[in-house]
Amino acid sequence: MEIDEKLKKIGEAFRIEGTYMGHEQIKVGNVNQTYKVVYRQPDGSPKYYIVQRVNTYAFRQPEELMHNADLITEHIRAKKQSGVALHFHHTRDRKTYVYDGEHGFWRLTNYIPSVTYSGTSDPEVLRRTGEAFGAFRRQLSDFPVTDLYETIPNFHNTPKRMEALFADAALDPVGRAGEAKEDLSYLASVREEAETLTRLYEAGKLPLRVTHNDTKINNVLFNRQTDEAMLTPPTAYAVGFQST
Repeated sequence: MEIDEKLKKIGEAFRIEGTYMGHEQIKVGNVNQTYKVVYRQPDGSPKYYIVQRVNTYAFRQPEELMHNADLITEHIRAKKQSGVALHFHHTRDRKTYVYDGEHGFWRLTNYIPSVTYSGTSDPEVLRRTGEAFGAFRRQLSDFPVTDLYETIPNFHNTPKRMEALFADAALDPVGRAGEAKEDLSYLASVREEAETLTRLYEAGKLPLRVTHNDTKINNVLFNRQTDEAMLTPPTAYAVGFQST
């Protein structure tokens, strides 16, 4: 099936009004396939949306992924007194996804005009990035974390990740551990510190909270004119629960 035909059918499933006019593939990002689609409204003006094909190899339980994303984005959206908010559209049967087996697992959100950065040397942009992730965390301070699924078990469990890393390095199945000897040595030297938060949570000394867990600059949307941080979308694998 041609991609335009598929995207048009996705829009129909999500009850998008207007006439489908075309798409632009967004090539930033390594996990999902992302498209910016445009519809002509009855008054002739264009309206844009973002359509994503979710990588179901990375996310083996995509329905749980969308359960999390929908709850979190709607929680934040309900608190927004002004400005923009991310919104996942729903099908007629109130699902936030379309899954057809053959062509994949799809979701659709509003398009937010903005700019993103892969990197910056501007300390002001860095400060605003930090503020954006802080705002995301504050908006979810009262979110009931037990309502979420752990979509990738132990993905953020540092002790288990460290254990797997050093076990693989010891086996060295393809003979490359020697190339990373200095890196492995450094990680071994800070292993105890790296595992501190998880150990404190396991001991009952830290509460369970919702965190973003992919706090890199290109996960922040900035205003094109003012460079003010507008939004920190919850990325697919980061929406979950974790001690903090």
